[in-house]
Amino acid sequence: MGLEAATLAAIGLGTSTAATAYGISQNIKQRKAQQQIQKEQKAQNFAAQADEQRQKIREERIRRARIQQSAENTGVSGSSGESGALGSLSTQLGANMGSNLDAVDRGGRVSGLNQTAVNAAGNAQLASQLAQWTPTALRLGDSIFASNPTSTELQGPLINTIFPNQ
Repeated sequence: MGLEAATLAAIGLGTSTAATAYGISQNIKQRKAQQQIQKEQKAQNFAAQADEQRQKIREERIRRARIQQSAENTGVSGSSGESGALGSLSTQLGANMGSNLDAVDRGGRVSGLNQTAVNAAGNAQLASQLAQWTPTALRLGDSIFASNPTSTELQGPLINTIFPNQ
């Protein structure tokens, strides 16, 4: 009878161990998927940034050409007004590019912080699983490997759960 209880308890421990190992492997799989998502988001952000920069440069060149043509048509080519307008365009383009780079950088930081949060949640879940499993394993090991277990020594919380009427 004591051997049967120990065998059932060992089977229960094996099942619990397998479930914990599966949970850990799924946690690792989730982290890898999250990291891949983060890489894809960064690539998407950089592509969007490059597209936006090309568009801003194109718009600046069109405005520059209009200012130069207008100055040529009115006879003020090379004037301080034309130089000021062209300088303003350059300044505005630089500011837009800087703002664009800052937005992409912030997006990368947010993505990294999200990954850190997911990792922390996974670590907490893993620790919780191990914390729940460890006392059971210790009680089971103590009852299985006791030198001369009697039926009353095997009546621990785990055994009472398996065999409530004994």
